[in-house]
Amino acid sequence: MRPDEIIRHFENIEETGQDKWTARCPNHEDRKNSLSISIGDDSRILLYCHASCATSDVLRAVGLKARDLFADSGGKVNATKPKGKIVASYDYHDAGGNLVYQAVRLKPKECSTAPARRQWRLALEHGRR
Repeated sequence: MRPDEIIRHFENIEETGQDKWTARCPNHEDRKNSLSISIGDDSRILLYCHASCATSDVLRAVGLKARDLFADSGGKVNATKPKGKIVASYDYHDAGGNLVYQAVRLKPKECSTAPARRQWRLALEHGRR
């Protein structure tokens, strides 16, 4: 989703800089804005609750999913393509056992993360880049 599509889900939005906002956290009683929203170097949207709410809880409170934090193109995740050969893949699951995202190790040594993408796993299994 685009940043404007994400931001409209929150209340009391205040712009604090270029591509940076604060809002009331929808996951807890919030009198002052405790949620920071920004855009990362890789174009994903970053959320951080200064009252320690988990990002998954914040997203659930407004009906969003983790994949919504990534820029999209026609409904597909637009993650940066890794540079190098994938030599290992590490899956991260939520408490319900659902695949949330993958981290990959590359050769030459470099790590990258992306939302759960079957394409990376297939590339690793079939030796494709």
